[in-house]
Amino acid sequence: MTVILDVERTNRQGTLLLSHEFVHALQDQREGLARFYDEYGGPSDAIFALRCLTEGEAVLVSNLTLIEGAGTDAGDVDWEGYFGDWLEQELADVELADAPLYAARALVYPVGGLALATAYRSGGLAAVRGVYRNPPRTFLNWVNLNRGALEPEALDCEPPEPPEGFELKYLDRHGMLGLLSLSVGLGKGAAYDASRAWTADTFAVYTAAEEASEEVAVAWRIRFDTERAAARWASDLASSELPLQAQQQGQELLLTAASSESLLADWSGLDACGNADKSRTSPRPHYRVPRSVARWRELRHAATFLR
Repeated sequence: MTVILDVERTNRQGTLLLSHEFVHALQDQREGLARFYDEYGGPSDAIFALRCLTEGEAVLVSNLTLIEGAGTDAGDVDWEGYFGDWLEQELADVELADAPLYAARALVYPVGGLALATAYRSGGLAAVRGVYRNPPRTFLNWVNLNRGALEPEALDCEPPEPPEGFELKYLDRHGMLGLLSLSVGLGKGAAYDASRAWTADTFAVYTAAEEASEEVAVAWRIRFDTERAAARWASDLASSELPLQAQQQGQELLLTAASSESLLADWSGLDACGNADKSRTSPRPHYRVPRSVARWRELRHAATFLR
């Protein structure tokens, strides 16, 4: 490990930073982080959930290092206040960000830190490390302090059929952070509590079968915990100036957008449940996440959902 002197950091800040990174090195030796992320990752929401674990442990242990060095009892620390203040700062940054979904990734630190501090108080570091055996798969589960199902709910409908001449190119799940980012795009701020109404989503991107075309269509289906919550978000979307269509279907909203108005207008079948012959007990779709910069080219129009 190379340490570069930074005269702007205090000794406390330097200790926090260095011990934090040492924790990641030890995590890799203990868990094999590449294998761990391959096994439990996949959609963006699952990656956020795993980062709540790995970053949360690093945040917790680095603070415990400082606490022990100061001779303080960890049981006397106001973890809720510490991480709560941190969370408020990060939410303020998300509200001001041009790309809120990108900025929202920083929420994994206070959210994961508080959840693991709670586990630490009940069972020490053994309880923290025990989470690795069956980690939560959604960011919302960490927000709820690991209460509830580890997996998201199933959606009532599969993604809609592609527009004519298009094919499904990419599937993802944005999770609660996607809904939080949408709230910023709607001008409602980083509505943290309202975004906890999320229970599942599928974000689908369609590109023209003819690769020379740069046309893109997007469908985002979001499931809420109640129909009333879905209706509130539908109302906010209807009164916004975002270039998308929104349909409420029970507890779910289907949001659609395209790189041109004509493509969206000609997209048929959006009022039907895609692949309706599949029940809610169907296997979850296979999430395909672009890994190379080149493959992100076709998603640039899709980003309008989360700005």
